[in-house]
Amino acid sequence: MGGTGRRLVPSGDWEPDWLDVISPLSIEVQRVQPIARTAQAMVVRLLPRDGLPLIVKASHNHPAIRREAALYETYVRHLPVCAPQVAGSGQSRQWAWIAYRDDQLVPITTRRHGILMAVAAAARLHQADPPAGGAVRVPLSTHTPDLAEVLRQTLVVDPSVFATAMGACGWPAAARRQVSQLYRRIESWGQALMRRPRVLCHGDLHLGNLMWSRAHRQPAVIDWEYLHPDYDYFDLFQLLDATSPTTPLWRPLGRRRVLLAYARARSDLRERTAAWLRGYLQFAAIHLLWIATRIQADREAGRHPGGELNRQERETYAGLLSIARELRRL
Repeated sequence: MGGTGRRLVPSGDWEPDWLDVISPLSIEVQRVQPIARTAQAMVVRLLPRDGLPLIVKASHNHPAIRREAALYETYVRHLPVCAPQVAGSGQSRQWAWIAYRDDQLVPITTRRHGILMAVAAAARLHQADPPAGGAVRVPLSTHTPDLAEVLRQTLVVDPSVFATAMGACGWPAAARRQVSQLYRRIESWGQALMRRPRVLCHGDLHLGNLMWSRAHRQPAVIDWEYLHPDYDYFDLFQLLDATSPTTPLWRPLGRRRVLLAYARARSDLRERTAAWLRGYLQFAAIHLLWIATRIQADREAGRHPGGELNRQERETYAGLLSIARELRRL
């Protein structure tokens, strides 16, 4: 978080007119500090003459910003998890924006104690009753298929594709056999997992969305666009094992340590931790095998650079092999 400050000046063609954003907020801003930008959006810190700074996300995607603002108002502010407070939102012809109060958020990254506290916050979220939602209900959705669809898509794949891909990466025959053994068991695992109750999940709980709030001295969770009902394993998989072609997998704490910290935070899991851990490993194996099939599809369609897909593929199969080892220990 941060960036080089600059005076408030008329924006270029690509950037929003910050005066349009500031006017409804009724604040006098001295500087606009860039934080991040993508092809569709940018995030800045507005530094007012008086009062606390604001974090503003401006995007060309009007529906996404409207949805984000509605989710925070309808759901997120009622949840037992620390999240930034919305100070306002609006739109112009080209840009939609949402402003959050700056709770002095910094990336949680290697703060191990902070990560474990964030895991406990996820446990509280998963035990919370979904808010009533008030007068306006916002549809909840996710960026990945449901477990049943993940399982269906994976089971129609010829399992030889996994051995072929692993062979091309240099994995030995013994490793290929372990992945093949996992594949043969996912149908029965999936049927058992689908009998589990669903809970309210953040939906995108990776390290980049875990922050430390200096103002509140606790972890804060950002970017709630994919809030939805799912299995409790879903958020933990996003944090611990999900691979991506755009972001290298990084796990500053061991999988087992994080899972045990989560289980300790839920009184209903303390008497059945081993069975719950086994269920997580089965859930992760199903999803990693599905991701392996998506990597192959991305490679054939040329959707990402080959080097990024190669790295993601290595991470995916390494994850499957570590899951196979842990399952043998339980």
